[in-house]
Amino acid sequence: MRKEIESALAADVEGIRLLVDGAKMPDRKQLPESIKKLTGKNGYELPWHVGILKLGSRIQQIEEERQKRESENGQSGSGWI
Repeated sequence: MRKEIESALAADVEGIRLLVDGAKMPDRKQLPESIKKLTGKNGYELPWHVGILKLGSRIQQIEEERQKRESENGQSGSGWI
């Protein structure tokens, strides 16, 4: 997972940080230097059911924003890795 996070941060990829069922973000001191800036971003602390509903809504919002950008730039494609 660390490599995926490093790649996403380096490419400035939109990420959704979910903290489900009481999970907490690790302290900045506990993380490798390459992913420390992850702690400066907000995570959603959610119970499982509510979290899944909010995650679905956020994914839909990101997809709509991506489609709008691509239509404005004359691009196409799913944008998913």
